[in-house]
Amino acid sequence: NTDLAGSSLLMGANGIIPVLAPLFPKLYLRLYHAASNRDVESTYKYQRIVCEAGRILTKGRNAVSAAKYSLSLLGFSSKRVTKPVEPLNEGEEADIRKYVAKINEKLNEIILEANA
Repeated sequence: NTDLAGSSLLMGANGIIPVLAPLFPKLYLRLYHAASNRDVESTYKYQRIVCEAGRILTKGRNAVSAAKYSLSLLGFSSKRVTKPVEPLNEGEEADIRKYVAKINEKLNEIILEANA
């Protein structure tokens, strides 16, 4: 659970290990840098998106299937899971693809704002 990632970093944590970091590397790097620079406002902007991104893990039958499928979108791994873990169905996969696109859109909006 990365709901407290930004707060933890602001309070002195050395780092975080989010399962979805390979899917959204810019998001987690920007969160880390904002917190390291004590930029509370930016940290919480990125933290809100991190919390939304974490919901990907609830979009399927279980978090393992959702995480594996999400990372398979980038070619990092297969979406295949082993028993007793149930694979996602096509509807769940479609939901995750849409949600990943939504998170990337939100992140790009914040990056554009920051660069303006």
